[in-house]
Amino acid sequence: MKQPISNAYLKELLACLTDATCDIDGEARDYTSFLQQIVDRFYALHGTTQKLFFIGNGGSAGISMHMNTDFLKNGRLSTHSMHDPATLTCLANDYGYDEVFSRQLAMAAGKGDVLVAISSSGQSENILRAAHLMNDLGGTVMT
Repeated sequence: MKQPISNAYLKELLACLTDATCDIDGEARDYTSFLQQIVDRFYALHGTTQKLFFIGNGGSAGISMHMNTDFLKNGRLSTHSMHDPATLTCLANDYGYDEVFSRQLAMAAGKGDVLVAISSSGQSENILRAAHLMNDLGGTVMT
């Protein structure tokens, strides 16, 4: 028989999230403030020509592609998944896997666009290069 999620677990999770802090541009902020800033940035995209990009490797790629669909369908934002197999293999073949996301961003992204970079380790070279490029383009990077 499947066990329901206990109230104690949910209370503990809420307490952890409430007490958590996040580093935003070198400044520690509470989790609620952090989430509000993200939501505000997504709201700011609505009704503009700015684009929202999602990237990730492995399981993070799956999450990224799902988020792309949700933000396109439900959020009505101009989203772009960077995981088309033909594009990835073309760019990996021509430039190396470290460049598969940054090369796409160089062709499609611009000032004011947003990159959501999902990485468990935070050390994937292809994710880091894409994040640096988005900063150079005058966009926003969320991880």
